[in-house]
Amino acid sequence: MKEISEREACDNYTGADLAALVREASIAAFRDLVLNPEGSPGCQHKDLKVSARHFETAFLKTKPSVTKKVEI
Repeated sequence: MKEISEREACDNYTGADLAALVREASIAAFRDLVLNPEGSPGCQHKDLKVSARHFETAFLKTKPSVTKKVEI
C-alpha cells in the first residue's frame, strides 16, 4: 500500500478517490478469482488476494477529483 500511495499517479487523489481505487482493485481481484478458467473449482473468499496488477487495472478506471487548478 505504501508503494502505491507514493506513486505520482496518486497525486491529487482525495480520500474518497483512494477508497474508490482500493474498491476497483478489489473488484478486479474478485473478477480474476471468479472468472479465471484455471482457478480451482469451489474457490473461497480466503483465496481472494489483491495484487499490484489489480491496482494497475484500478488506475485505468479511477481518476483524481482534484485538478491542478484546484490544487493547493
